[in-house]
Amino acid sequence: MEEGPEDDEDDMDLENDPNWIKTQQQLRTMWSFKTGGSDDEWLVKDDVRQILEEQLQCIIGTEKMCQLNDQLVELAYAEPRVEWISRDDFVDLASAYVYFQMFD
Repeated sequence: MEEGPEDDEDDMDLENDPNWIKTQQQLRTMWSFKTGGSDDEWLVKDDVRQILEEQLQCIIGTEKMCQLNDQLVELAYAEPRVEWISRDDFVDLASAYVYFQMFD
């Protein structure tokens, strides 16, 4: 049976995928550890790099970690707070890297 466009959409319904949801929750927890449990929505890019090195490098590998870091740094310079990265940007981008490494 051939897959149609609707089947493709079902395959990529990440918002309802329990693995996607769990990945995002885990990344928010990593962020929270870095902020000392506070609800800070922004971290300086060097602190985010530490999260990548300490937590994600072993999951997604060095090459992908560097790619993710480069994307986050680009966002850091485009954000209203230069050299800072928002939690939402971190979670959104890092979730994609982790999810597709682990579950694709």
